[in-house]
Amino acid sequence: MVVVGLGIGFDLDRKFQTLVLRAFPSYGSGLTVLETVEPVTRALEERRTGSAAGAGSSEVSGSASGELSWRNPPETGQTSDYGPAPELIAKGAWINSEPLTMEELKGKVVLVDFWTYSCINCIRTIPYLQEWHEKYSSQGLVIIGVHSPEFAFERNEGNLRKAVEDLGVSWPVVQDNDFSQWRAYDNRYWPAHYFIDAGGRVRYFHFGEGKYEASEMVIRELLAEAGTPASEPFAQSESGEGRREPRTPETYLGYGRSSSFSGADYAQDKSVLFSLPQELEIDEWGFEGRWTIREQFIENDETGRLALRFRGKKVFLVIQPVEDGSRIELSLDGMIPSDTEDVEQGVLEPVENRLYQLVDLEASSEHLLELNVEGRVRLYAFTFG
Repeated sequence: MVVVGLGIGFDLDRKFQTLVLRAFPSYGSGLTVLETVEPVTRALEERRTGSAAGAGSSEVSGSASGELSWRNPPETGQTSDYGPAPELIAKGAWINSEPLTMEELKGKVVLVDFWTYSCINCIRTIPYLQEWHEKYSSQGLVIIGVHSPEFAFERNEGNLRKAVEDLGVSWPVVQDNDFSQWRAYDNRYWPAHYFIDAGGRVRYFHFGEGKYEASEMVIRELLAEAGTPASEPFAQSESGEGRREPRTPETYLGYGRSSSFSGADYAQDKSVLFSLPQELEIDEWGFEGRWTIREQFIENDETGRLALRFRGKKVFLVIQPVEDGSRIELSLDGMIPSDTEDVEQGVLEPVENRLYQLVDLEASSEHLLELNVEGRVRLYAFTFG
């Protein structure tokens, strides 16, 4: 026990874990394989649906085909019949539209987009959704954004309305703060796109970014089935969608979903004085100063410093300023980084709760990013491009 205690005190446990995971990337996969065994999967599903029944499942009975499942997504661009689309039951505000129902949308091709406005993966899909809205809405396509919030401040209707305006979202958006629509689709992802034909049946779905050409081909196929084939030819890009460059995974800072923290003490819900580690491995982060770690975010007392070693071209951070006049000075490998739409001369002054772009580089590579924080802020999650 003494040896183990000394090992933890000198951070040897984390270094050993990192070494094991680098040498054996699939280590640990067997620990969760039990969840994929058919009897266990069936029991978990029965428990989930049983709980849903207790919460008033009559509202979502349209999703009971059993085929619409995140476990078995369709092959790229191949449509099928996944049963009737769930009714639109989200109880929140509607933006850009009066409340809609699936019955009213019969005869239209509907694309249901699950998103949240501080998610960079969702934001990167918006230009494609905008293009499809402009090209095909006159021919019968209706896009409905279902905003299921990831963080608490995204539940605020005013914040959502401003984000919709700032991001140029011009199609109907419904607020799904209690995740009723999310559960109706048994959804698991931001973003997630569900394609519904003119008869009100789910014909295709896709999770995450990418596969935009295949998604557009599905839209055109469903429009043609509805009797309104697209009037303009489909221009397939010559380069395709490209190979994704290696980059640091999304990094949450709050203890609810934290990952890659480099430090000995990760105390919860109390103010603690932290020190930066002498060295950070790739994808690791740490901080110094007095910080409080909450479930969704970290919050400094007055001033503080955070360091992150990352791989990528772009770095984004969800920030919520707690007081006016907050200021964050950035350095990249010890130098002032290039300006972004949010950072000027290495300085970021957050004034609203949203995703901010910190770094914009020409090529993906490894760097050390440091943030010197003045004034109280809440930092939620880093994402990378």
